[in-house]
Amino acid sequence: MISDEDRIKLKVYLKNDYTSAVLNVIKEQGIKRENGKPFSISFIRDIFNGRYENIVIENAFYEVARKRKDDIEKLDWNRAQLDKTLTKAAS
Repeated sequence: MISDEDRIKLKVYLKNDYTSAVLNVIKEQGIKRENGKPFSISFIRDIFNGRYENIVIENAFYEVARKRKDDIEKLDWNRAQLDKTLTKAAS
């Protein structure tokens, strides 16, 4: 179950648009409910808010957060490289 502390940390990267990204991750992994249907957006939110526990979906939250963190770090690195290039060109 996602703790309040973990939820705060995850929100830094997940923001408010995490459900579709999490659904994509579990869909890519072929994970479905016992009846073969996909998980609902409301169930994903309930897991994130601590109402239910589902280890597979909880792992998907962390996977999405890690990917977004990596994307942000890559963007920051690219910006820094561009700044260096522009600084050298201006000299």
